[in-house]
Amino acid sequence: MLEREFQYFLDNQTDLFKQYPYQYLAIKDQKIIGVYDNKIDAYFQTHEEHELDSFLVQFCSLDQGGFIQNFTPNSMIA
Repeated sequence: MLEREFQYFLDNQTDLFKQYPYQYLAIKDQKIIGVYDNKIDAYFQTHEEHELDSFLVQFCSLDQGGFIQNFTPNSMIA
């Protein structure tokens, strides 16, 4: 699914946290494509330009509690 994007986050977590502490990152193709204050904005604003399931929204923290993944069926978002 989005394993490469999540691995990119894990591999660069410390540096990303220095740049974007406690922000929500939109990650696609192992690149940061957006930075947001909350996950709702991250999801909907990124979705305006990118297809569903083509990007990962990840909270940028050094705490592993930020690694919880939430899956929402597309029908619940429309």
